[in-house]
Amino acid sequence: MSKSVYMLDTNICSFLIRSKPEYLLDKLQETAELQHQIVISSITYAELRRNQ
Repeated sequence: MSKSVYMLDTNICSFLIRSKPEYLLDKLQETAELQHQIVISSITYAELRRNQ
């Protein structure tokens, strides 16, 4: 099985930070356990930092 790379956008990261919806956290955990890469762009990082 090949490993995939998942790039999360700002909206998904915001949902994860708020832990809603809960199934999204479960899916992210499952993806990480399968050792897929989970990344964010520098733009998403900057947007998240700006909204702190």
